[in-house]
Amino acid sequence: MLRSRAARPPAPASLRPLLAALALAGTACGGAERPAEGFCRALEALGQGEIDVGSDDRNEMVGHVKSLEALIAVAPEAVARDLGFVRDRLAAVRDAGGLLTLLDFAKLQDPELAGAEGRVTRFAAERCGIASGEVDYEVGEPTDASTPCPAWPRAGSPLTNNRFPYLIATAGANYFSATFWSVPFVPAPPGFLDVPRGGSVVFEGEYPFARYFAYHPNDFATNNFDTLTGGELDPDPGSRSPWREDVPPGASRRYTARLVFAAAPAAPEPNTVYVGERARGGGFNPAVFLIYRIYSAEQGSLPPNSAGVPLPAVTIRDADGEVVQRFEACEPYPPGRDAPVDRTRFPAFPVPDHRAVFHPGELRTAPNWGLPVDVLANRDVLYLSTFYGRAQGELIAVRMQRPRTPDPARGIPLWARDADLLLWTVCSYNFWNGFANDCLGDEDVAEEAGRVTIVASDAASRPANATAERGVAWLDTGRFRDGQLTFRMLLADAPLLVELRRAIDTGEVSARAAPFVPEIALCSRAVFESGGFEACRDAWQEARR
Repeated sequence: MLRSRAARPPAPASLRPLLAALALAGTACGGAERPAEGFCRALEALGQGEIDVGSDDRNEMVGHVKSLEALIAVAPEAVARDLGFVRDRLAAVRDAGGLLTLLDFAKLQDPELAGAEGRVTRFAAERCGIASGEVDYEVGEPTDASTPCPAWPRAGSPLTNNRFPYLIATAGANYFSATFWSVPFVPAPPGFLDVPRGGSVVFEGEYPFARYFAYHPNDFATNNFDTLTGGELDPDPGSRSPWREDVPPGASRRYTARLVFAAAPAAPEPNTVYVGERARGGGFNPAVFLIYRIYSAEQGSLPPNSAGVPLPAVTIRDADGEVVQRFEACEPYPPGRDAPVDRTRFPAFPVPDHRAVFHPGELRTAPNWGLPVDVLANRDVLYLSTFYGRAQGELIAVRMQRPRTPDPARGIPLWARDADLLLWTVCSYNFWNGFANDCLGDEDVAEEAGRVTIVASDAASRPANATAERGVAWLDTGRFRDGQLTFRMLLADAPLLVELRRAIDTGEVSARAAPFVPEIALCSRAVFESGGFEACRDAWQEARR
């Protein structure tokens, strides 16, 4: 059991009086420019855990905002402006929960964030000698992630949305979205499709060639309704579902799904989600944000694709079933149309991640930084995140029993009844950079004696024994001072994952879940090379005493 922050060795006395004094000194002479020393010392203090940033707050954005505010209090004016720009964007997300949640999140895609972070990064490198990685940056134009499909106007992929702090998975992930409006006598806002009250949106599609796909409707506050996953969707008459049986080449793979803008009846229809009332109660729901997610497409995620089939046809019907509007099935990236690419490039921002400072190696299951709203998170995923920093070790190592998942190459079909999970992936991230630096799908991870061992480090710190031949998978973290590993495990309601979540959240570990709870250790490259995971774990336990 990892010790809580309360059990950590006593930190040095708070630097707040010192920081306040430095701030006053910088403005005492008629508003003269603050010296860089206070800013540099505050950066060091944040990395050493000497400044309380509310790291135990469930809402993780609290700590990120407080870290920035501690720097703003002592930073020279030009740097303070840029830090304030980043702080203001994150503070709006910290307070998410109202109708403007998506607008606040949309502002996090502003390319100028890279400019603000970049100027601070260069200042820290030049004036403080603090740099852990790339200090250069590029402020690209806003990405046009549109498609030629009127019913599916927006797409998401690692090429378009892998940006601070969206944490897109690069393991064969593709996203397509649509928005629907249903308010009597009030026209739909731009970009929304109008659905009569009591009416429906009908999707006629083909099961894609992927491990997972699902319809994810969210209410106007960005909270999740139930999803419609591939395995839950009944096929049309005469069609077959690859999540239920083998489907021979050329066989029909069609299904029909529906969103109904009304309250759920006592006996819901199959393949249907009722979205007329808000997901968490509270009455009338005026709009739906729909995400059509595909993971582990056979074609991968680059270039972006819809997993071998067109995007579904969409028909809007009124409460009597009459057709109001129809859109045919559509190819999002037809031949000759290049996929959009986000050209913005973030630097290795030097502000420490408070989670890595105060809670290294701890596992968390929060999917959305502990915010009080879902913010369109995937309810089918159990998210497991852990944090690491160079101050604790050159690498982070994870070991666990390998869950059994569908894998045709190993003779396990998509519909296998004895599979533990449908899919799992793991990616390395740096929060401030927002970039999914490297990802592995479950089929990419070697195993030894039924267990998987994963080592994440920058390229220079990769141990010589972190190779598939030695039963160890390696993830490139990039050259950042800290970061996180995030596992995505599907489907979240699988019995094993229900028990795994309980084990991590409460400490109540069942005999079944125990082997699958990831063991985590941070250590040096030399230690891992000397004795593999066991040596790393022993060194980490000793360091935590």
